[in-house]
Amino acid sequence: EAQEEVETLLTEDFGGFTDTGKSMASKCDSYFSVPGWSGSNLYSEGGKMRIGAGTYAGNAVTPVLTSDKRVVVQVIASLYDSSDTGVAMTFSYIKDGEEIEICTRKVKEAGKVQFSFLPGGDFKLKISTKDATGKKRVVVNRLTVSERLGFQSELIKSVETEETSY
Repeated sequence: EAQEEVETLLTEDFGGFTDTGKSMASKCDSYFSVPGWSGSNLYSEGGKMRIGAGTYAGNAVTPVLTSDKRVVVQVIASLYDSSDTGVAMTFSYIKDGEEIEICTRKVKEAGKVQFSFLPGGDFKLKISTKDATGKKRVVVNRLTVSERLGFQSELIKSVETEETSY
């Protein structure tokens, strides 16, 4: 069996997010391991990134990445608090000034979200929270964006067919 080639475009473990409850949105480059991030309602949570506030949704946007191959995104995330039920994480990419939604996943407990897409050149990945009930917070403790060379659709289901119990 041949090894699948993987090229990592971005890995973030949020190791710079050492404080708890500290707003990071205005100082992104000081805390992320790679410069160029932006966002709103981002907070440090002891080595993890919280997206969203008690009553406000939030988002995190990666620096510009480039790929003409299939890109696989893996995110390890959890609810911030047990009162944050039904929070959805929406994943989109920004290309040539246009935001294109990839998928939305409900966050129920700690777990991994994994999906793939074809960006076709330069793009930024955007992770947003949204919820109609008021609480809009998730905690992300790892993000990996990689290219799969010789990508096998059987190994990772496409966005259209993936059913994640998350």
